Amino acid sequence: MPRKGKDWARSRSIGPGEREWNEPWERLRHHLVERHGERVDIARRLERPDPEDLRNLAILTRQASAAMDADVARLLATATPQLTPMELDTLRRIADKPSYGVNLAEYLRISTVRVCRILNRLEEAGLTVRSGTYLDGRVRRADITEDGRDYLDTVNTMLQDLAHQWLDEVDDGAERALVPLVATLADLT
Repeated sequence: MPRKGKDWARSRSIGPGEREWNEPWERLRHHLVERHGERVDIARRLERPDPEDLRNLAILTRQASAAMDADVARLLATATPQLTPMELDTLRRIADKPSYGVNLAEYLRISTVRVCRILNRLEEAGLTVRSGTYLDGRVRRADITEDGRDYLDTVNTMLQDLAHQWLDEVDDGAERALVPLVATLADLT
């Protein structure tokens, strides 16, 4: 059987002695890749942690967050300027409440250095502007520009559609409970 790319067994740390036992999986991988073009290097539902085991709550939450961030990143790649999900979160916060870097760092739970980089990027894109305060000219507050508001109007519509896609398979009762539950989990730390 011809193999293309990285060896499947080696990429999963399957040793030579275990290769025979894993050969059926190798044949399935070959079939999916060669015949159907399926990507088999990403986790499938059967490979995910058991959702019934509460010890897996943290990993499941991280996996969901990573999948959602990837979807948002793909969505943002179609908008101009192309922002990262963190830059979008920062812009949305500034639109709701003009903020200082320290406040944004607390809100986003990232370092002030990273916030400074994000604010520089948003300012270069013309989406925000920073100005000194009357109390202390060294401290600069970020405000959204009209271009920033226009950008957010466009992206917010796209985000709303994306959220509906995510929630299509969720029951109505669970959908109403999901956002408050995630917000409660976010407030725990």
